[in-house]
Amino acid sequence: MDFINDKIIISELRKSNKDVYRSLFHQYYPLLAKFAQRYVYDAEACEDLIQDVFATLWEKREALEIKSIKAYLYTAIKNKCLGYLRHFDVRDKHEVFLIEAYMESAGELEINEELTNRIKKCLADLPEKMRDIFERKYVIGHTANDIAEDLDISINTVNTQLKRAKNKIRTELLQYGIKVLFLFPL
Repeated sequence: MDFINDKIIISELRKSNKDVYRSLFHQYYPLLAKFAQRYVYDAEACEDLIQDVFATLWEKREALEIKSIKAYLYTAIKNKCLGYLRHFDVRDKHEVFLIEAYMESAGELEINEELTNRIKKCLADLPEKMRDIFERKYVIGHTANDIAEDLDISINTVNTQLKRAKNKIRTELLQYGIKVLFLFPL
């Protein structure tokens, strides 16, 4: 029965039936949001990824070879989530490089003692587990995978904690007029 319904839906999508498209979006959005959040613990990112999947579905509706709408949507969102996490990991490597360069240059440049103290205070003010994850990543140099394995938590939890720590540090330093966007890009 689902096969017949999928054939009708796909046929209507190919005819650019926006009502069928909207109905499909409203039917699957909450399910895909729950599914995506098992990979990416960021509701806004999940929302963007789901919208990307539906935008691609609409843009390529005439060329896509889909047998099952449900299977297509779940596979597409899973792939988007994994791509997002891969991008996050690449971005983290660049952040590590910038932080290391900053730390190494600290001895060579005249670094404002106030800045150093503020950074130390920001780190000290982080919740204990968040600080531990942040220090393992940026001070010790562990990978997110290693941290997740050592602490017996998911890689998504590690990435979320790192993102939150960077945002807290950035926010705290910006309150004092210290711009650190170059250290922790979003």
